[in-house]
Amino acid sequence: MSRHTAAVWRIDPQLIGDTIADLLRPKGPPRRVRVPDVVGQPMVDARLALGRLGLRPEVQRDDDHPPAVEGRVALQDPPPGTRVRRRSTVRLLVTFPAEDP
Repeated sequence: MSRHTAAVWRIDPQLIGDTIADLLRPKGPPRRVRVPDVVGQPMVDARLALGRLGLRPEVQRDDDHPPAVEGRVALQDPPPGTRVRRRSTVRLLVTFPAEDP
């Protein structure tokens, strides 16, 4: 008479969860991107460039300093080349002429 022993398998639930998450996670673009240099660009072009990378532009008007060319990005934060997560906000300071009262 032969005796059979049953093998007991212990599976780590965390390992199963991680494996399923890896299989279901979209293999799309990377989660972090480099902020492009948009200083000097027209506001519309800067917003498009940031949007294509999954970044959210936040435009602030600079009415205090007379612009050399109005409607262009004067400053940005974070600076160009900074690695940020997708859907991060990039603040743009855009020059506009001061409005006369």
